[in-house]
Amino acid sequence: MIIRLVRARIAPGRSADFHAQVREEGLPHLLAGPGLIGIHIGRRDEDGEEIAVLVSVWRDWETLTSTLGEDATRPYLLTPESGLVTSVTVEHFEALELPTPTGRRADDPMPAAEAPAGSRAR
Repeated sequence: MIIRLVRARIAPGRSADFHAQVREEGLPHLLAGPGLIGIHIGRRDEDGEEIAVLVSVWRDWETLTSTLGEDATRPYLLTPESGLVTSVTVEHFEALELPTPTGRRADDPMPAAEAPAGSRAR
C-alpha cells in the first residue's frame, strides 16, 4: 500500500474557494479511483496562515498513478498556479502492515454495513 501526503498553504483570503475546490472537484475524482482505500483531510491555523493536509491510502502505485497521472509527485488539482495555495508538497510512503481496531487488514474493503453515511463501500 502507498500513503500519499499532500500539504498545502492556502493563499490568504482563499480558504472558502480552496475547500470548495476540494469538495466539488478533488474528492469526487479521488473517490472514483479504483485503488483508493481511505482518505483524510485536515486543517490548522499556523501563525495566521491556514495549512491543509490530505492523506490518502492507495492499494498500490499502479492504481494511484492511474487515478492521479504518471507523475504522482506533482500535486493533483491544487497547484500554486491555481491561486488557491501559496505552496504545496507531495510525499509518498510505503505503508506498514499493522492491525486495525476492527481486526481487519487496512487494505480489506469496508463492508457496506460499516461504511460511513455518505460514503461508498469498496
